[in-house]
Amino acid sequence: MTTPRNAVRERRPLGANFTRLFVAATLSSTGDGVTFVAAPLLAASLTHDPRLVAGIETAVAAPWLLLSLPAGALVDRWDRRRVMWTVDAMRTVVVAAIALAAATHTATLPLLYVAFFLLGCGQVFFDNADQAMLPTILDGDDLERANARLQAGTLGAGQLLGPALGSLLFAAAVALPFGFDAATFAVSALLITRLRGTFVARRTSPEGSENAPPRLRSDIAEGLRWLVGHRLLRTLALVLGAMNLLDLMARSTFVLFAQQRLGLGALGFGLVMTMFAIGGVVGGIATDRWSGRLPDRVLAVVVAVMGLGYVVVPLTENAAVTAVAFLGAGAASVVWNVVTVSARQQIIPAPLFARVNSVYRLLAWGSMPVGAALGGVVAHRFGLGAPFWVAAVGHVGLVLVAAHSLRRRDIDAARGAAAVSPQ
Repeated sequence: MTTPRNAVRERRPLGANFTRLFVAATLSSTGDGVTFVAAPLLAASLTHDPRLVAGIETAVAAPWLLLSLPAGALVDRWDRRRVMWTVDAMRTVVVAAIALAAATHTATLPLLYVAFFLLGCGQVFFDNADQAMLPTILDGDDLERANARLQAGTLGAGQLLGPALGSLLFAAAVALPFGFDAATFAVSALLITRLRGTFVARRTSPEGSENAPPRLRSDIAEGLRWLVGHRLLRTLALVLGAMNLLDLMARSTFVLFAQQRLGLGALGFGLVMTMFAIGGVVGGIATDRWSGRLPDRVLAVVVAVMGLGYVVVPLTENAAVTAVAFLGAGAASVVWNVVTVSARQQIIPAPLFARVNSVYRLLAWGSMPVGAALGGVVAHRFGLGAPFWVAAVGHVGLVLVAAHSLRRRDIDAARGAAAVSPQ
């Protein structure tokens, strides 16, 4: 039971490094949210073929399938702060190139595919370094609260402010949202360089001697063995992989659904997308307030709420009803992220974190390009509502798995075991 003394401890300030990281992540997420709306709108202005529009999501998600394992092993060798600011600098250049192409009316689908593939490559390295860094600047007791704030802040910026601003900027000039995103990446890179501390994982050889570091393949294999041998995290990764596959099936062509079924323009599309973020902010705040008191089967509830949203969307042509479905899905997704990311950060040993996390991401996010591509094919053949029905049916089975194997008590037990194990 949490004592009053512990409760006071949980509410202490999270520190200057966390503040810098939070501001950088929130600012960058605002730019991401702008591009999140502008990219499918730009693609839809070039083609109405669902398969080609889905290619944008496929391109940005493909690096999670291709690079997750080597990225995790490399992040465990490199300075994580340097990885993050270097990636943000690279993304500044790539998004600026998209802005230039849009401004000069030379944007093409192949150009967008290449650019978003490069952005996805950067995201793989950045996210691995970001999640590996947070446990080095905060105590384990503060991680769930910090992750709740990060989730609420980045989702609020990325999918509340960002989409609304992106739709307005896109309506004013096609190049503006991409120019704005490039600027946010540049400022984020500057803020990350100001993080104070050492962000290279401490490593030793298996014998504890100062031998040359193991080969990259050995590093990858070590992370793979660790995750495969951990039942809880393995199950979480596989369930999330199925959820992401189904989500990308529905989301990859939603811009066409919004235009053709809901009758929305750029501004309306952006406003509907902001509802996901509003739900995310609510979910983040609620998780922060109720940290440690969430119900035992909270993850099963989360999966059920998301599945219900997939049922609602194809049954209506009312944008307001669709927006409510997005609201619920946003809240559910943040609760999932806060609980599971915090669990990984406390369960996985620090020297192995990026490698194990990269295997987790391969299983959890490597399915996204497959889902995006399938979504385009399913929508092309059976209609724009069909991907939502497939996602809804798939979530029925996932609810049963989560209710049986992903209980809060199992997560707490794994945390306790990790706390007493040698790290």
